[in-house]
Amino acid sequence: MKNTLLTALGEFGFSKNAARAVAALFELRQATATVIAQSANIPRTTVYGALAELVGRKVVSKVKIRGKYQWEIIAPEELGRRLRESNVGFQGLIPALSEIYRTSSPSRENDIPRVSIYQGKNEVFQSYSPLLSLKKGERIYAIEGQTSIEEKAIKYSSRETINWQEIIKKRGVVIESLTNEEAVKQFLRLPKEVLAAHYGRPVILWVLPSHFLQPAADIILYRNYLLQIDQARDTAILIKSTALTDTYRQLFSFAKQSAKKADLNQLIKERLGL
Repeated sequence: MKNTLLTALGEFGFSKNAARAVAALFELRQATATVIAQSANIPRTTVYGALAELVGRKVVSKVKIRGKYQWEIIAPEELGRRLRESNVGFQGLIPALSEIYRTSSPSRENDIPRVSIYQGKNEVFQSYSPLLSLKKGERIYAIEGQTSIEEKAIKYSSRETINWQEIIKKRGVVIESLTNEEAVKQFLRLPKEVLAAHYGRPVILWVLPSHFLQPAADIILYRNYLLQIDQARDTAILIKSTALTDTYRQLFSFAKQSAKKADLNQLIKERLGL
């Protein structure tokens, strides 16, 4: 399948190294240039040229995490849409890409959703605890609105929030967050000691206009878990399902194409006057 993919990408104008990088990134989802070069069998000295080509084609985005750059591939369907806009016949290639993209996720054998429900402030807070099992470099995808930020500021003390953020920061987990403009303003109004606890986390922030996105609940994706939290009703639902998490990740990827990327750490830094 990979040989077919490489051949097809070559026919669509991708250089040999760029095509190899695409194939590697559909398995890796996101990685440093060194890891991409190793996985794609591209010389380390030429991998940056291949990645620059892909960035120019808007197939790959470059993100900075803790001072280091990584490259992230877009979803197969989005890649097809962009190339169709460029009058490139790409429809026949999407199934092959989707298969590689899908098989890079955990196995779907016996993927029967498992559901846990948490009710009450203490149980909802406990629903976050599985995040502490994540290792350095693993990713959390989060969707959050201003209502949730307001509710959490009321329900949880500054000390509880600070302790939690310090733990997450030490874990080195990457957080990719999708929110709206009003939520960012609400977040920056939090007490300075709370903002200081958030500062320095590896965060990728995508901001949509408030009239585009007004989530009433938080949505958190990690590994093959989907956590939905209704802060106003003190209720959380944790679902283990590869199919559902893959679907939500694709929706997340689609939504962020219309969002503006922001540097949350820089915003915090300015707010704190650092």
